[in-house]
Amino acid sequence: VLNIVPIINEYSFILTPEHFLYLPVVGGIIVFALIIKQLISLNHLRAIAVVVCLGLGAQTIYQNTFWSGEIPLFERMVSFEGEFARGHMLLAKAYFSNKQTDWAIDHYNQSLRIMKMYALKATNDKARRFYQGFIKEINFYLAQCFTAKGQLDQAIAYYKEALQIDSRDVSLLNNLAVCYIQQGDKSQAEQILKIALGFNPLYIPARENLNRLINSQ
Repeated sequence: VLNIVPIINEYSFILTPEHFLYLPVVGGIIVFALIIKQLISLNHLRAIAVVVCLGLGAQTIYQNTFWSGEIPLFERMVSFEGEFARGHMLLAKAYFSNKQTDWAIDHYNQSLRIMKMYALKATNDKARRFYQGFIKEINFYLAQCFTAKGQLDQAIAYYKEALQIDSRDVSLLNNLAVCYIQQGDKSQAEQILKIALGFNPLYIPARENLNRLINSQ
């Protein structure tokens, strides 16, 4: 529970967030209190308890400032866990939602670097697929960031990177087609939308985009 022996966070889902410590810390407090009780008088113990409670109260108020929003919370996370890829992903999503696209791109790239490193070190296919799933997702989000910036060539490149991992992802195919539509390459977009619908004929966004594309010609 305490994660004294570190385990790779990304694959094992084992972290050390504070709520993991709520239950086991009770035992430690009881043992500590019993030892202190044997060493000092009751009056001194009360004075120490007051000081400790005041100190912990101040620390609680300080910690609550990091829960005022996603950005300060995840900034705090990556300040302690700079190589935690999902931490960078969460911070990047928060930045993107706040229209801080350049900062989002920076943290998505950091997350992508770490995930690629894990995938290279993976010793079995299950772990490798796990990391590749995150790599696909990060490429998707990077493509969205560059789409928001109007840099469609880079967005297309990231969608294609994601499709190298999962060529049957209709959402990726649909978004890639939309980029080509925005660039004016309707024939390429139509071809990609038809591929997407070949994988999933019921995927409504691709169907609607294809209908609009055909009607506009």
